[in-house]
Amino acid sequence: MKVMVLAIAVILLFQSNVVTSSWIPSVSELAVRNAGVASDALIDEPISDSPVLEKRRGGGGRGGGSSGRGGGGGGGGGGRGGSSGSSSRTGNRGGTTRSGSGPRPTYGSGNYYAGGTAVPYAAGRMSPLGLTPFFLPVAALAFFPGLWLFGAYAYPYNHAYSYMNNATHHNESVPVVCLCQEYEVCGCDDNNDSKFYNSLFNGSEPINSSITRVVNVNGTEKIYINGTLPNGTTAANASATDSAASTVNPQHLLGYWPIVALASGVVWLL
Repeated sequence: MKVMVLAIAVILLFQSNVVTSSWIPSVSELAVRNAGVASDALIDEPISDSPVLEKRRGGGGRGGGSSGRGGGGGGGGGGRGGSSGSSSRTGNRGGTTRSGSGPRPTYGSGNYYAGGTAVPYAAGRMSPLGLTPFFLPVAALAFFPGLWLFGAYAYPYNHAYSYMNNATHHNESVPVVCLCQEYEVCGCDDNNDSKFYNSLFNGSEPINSSITRVVNVNGTEKIYINGTLPNGTTAANASATDSAASTVNPQHLLGYWPIVALASGVVWLL
């Protein structure tokens, strides 16, 4: 009888799966690779027929007091209550902690990260304000100089960037797409806050910089923002819990009960 109890415990041990559902993002949180691309996508044709991307020439200087308006003013609030959790193989964080970690938000009077969110999240997930990304391979990112080790998730904004063209003195609107490298933390979101855009472009027409690129795609000018944040980045929130380990998820314990059964069987045999 004792031998049978020990054998059953060993079988249960090897059949157990320690990985629980809390480590696996839900389908609704993940972007589907090679899914149908929306009209605001970087590539309007199949990858094999990639369009020729031309850098924008000129790029107007400093704007006046009326320049840099963000598509009708502000929704404010970008990304409150964002998901914290990690979904990448490199352990990206996102979400909030009591004191925050990594780079601080410095845009829009210190309320937003470069991509427009107030609360970072794992790249590839839906943004806190509801933007759904699509995936771009590394080959499609040649227009944006930088170290792209992997592909990137593109988040098309719902609101275009509106500004006064200093050359034509006409109001113009340019679609905005934010990029986040795969396996990193993402700072992209469409906050539609004019203060954010004024600080991003220094109160001027959209220009090329280390984090922004104005690109002509199939005859349409678009603004691309690099919203990638380093792994471990979290926003500061005094009421947040710093460690996910402080709250024990009961599902985590399900994978360990066969081990407990085995140990109990050995003790009983002794």
